[in-house]
Amino acid sequence: MVGYSREELLQLSFQDITHPDDLASDLQLVGEVLAATRKTYTLEKRYLHKSAAVVWIRLTVALLRASDEAPKYFIAVIEDITDRKLAEAALRESDEKLRMFINHAPAALAMFDRQMRYLSVSRRWLEDYGLADCAIVGRSHYEIFPEITEVWKDVHRRAMAGEVVRADEDRFERYDGSAQWLRWEVRPWHAADGTVGGIIVFSEDITARKLAEASARQGELLLDSVFQALPDLFFLIDTDGTISDYRARRSADLYLPPEAFLGKRMQDILPAEIGTMAERKMAEIRERGGLATYDYDLAIGDAVHHFEARLARLPNDGPFIAVVRDITREHQDRLLLAISEARYRTLFEYAPDGIVITDQEATTATPIRPSVGCSGTRARH
Repeated sequence: MVGYSREELLQLSFQDITHPDDLASDLQLVGEVLAATRKTYTLEKRYLHKSAAVVWIRLTVALLRASDEAPKYFIAVIEDITDRKLAEAALRESDEKLRMFINHAPAALAMFDRQMRYLSVSRRWLEDYGLADCAIVGRSHYEIFPEITEVWKDVHRRAMAGEVVRADEDRFERYDGSAQWLRWEVRPWHAADGTVGGIIVFSEDITARKLAEASARQGELLLDSVFQALPDLFFLIDTDGTISDYRARRSADLYLPPEAFLGKRMQDILPAEIGTMAERKMAEIRERGGLATYDYDLAIGDAVHHFEARLARLPNDGPFIAVVRDITREHQDRLLLAISEARYRTLFEYAPDGIVITDQEATTATPIRPSVGCSGTRARH
């Protein structure tokens, strides 16, 4: 056990082979036996092996006395418990590592026994559930959260039976009436004999994310409402010219259905000259920034429509946004006005007589084209 031969041991006392840190307590117990204040004692202590290695023993000592009660000699029973002590130390180290892992885990983690009493808990768990100032180890989970429903208790029972249960999104109603969104997983942990010793619960508070998603959806609905109220078409175009998204009041307003142009470039879906123009304008913006505007005609159905496109780039070299408006009616009105003006201009220029415009009472006259030799103040009607 300690590496000495019988002859070597007979030259030594137990003090010689006892670890110095354990000697005082051993001698105290020996003194109590000699003083007859106790008959025997049992002690776990360390011996020093001949090689200087530590040997753990369980020592049981009794004193044999003479007929006159004088001490004769001690009888000692020694059991080598080194393996057990090493196993216990390894278990303590493992438990400590587990506690440290759970305590400092970036997620909310809690370990429970079969009665749902807390064995270990992470700081994040305490923070997420408002328990930072509470000592909860050893207390029942159901005592701390009396609002827990039978649905949750059933999840715990299923995990205690060996099942792994999880959910990516779950709404949890707190006792104070507030709502909390969680992503969670519950799984069993097993004792040394293979039986389920309890459960481990992982949870992540995703309330902030869910609120942000709801806010984003509300903003998207508001934006869609705005787009529906506008006559324009909006296209989001990646830096390489690929159309990644659009907004339109009606898909019928589009040259092609969405599935035909999403993921494509303008020059892939529009007539060549229009696609080339769009690419040229994007190149100009890449080089100089600012806003580019251009007009083009496009056949939709049986009619030719005239469009005005405004192209700009989002900040930090982001994607392009194109705002396209069907200005066919305005374009036609401008053409008709130009034709009318040209017609009247021709009429005025080639009329054989002078022409003036008067008010209804014919008191004021504005000459448009005076006739040769005309000197009167009233025009011929």
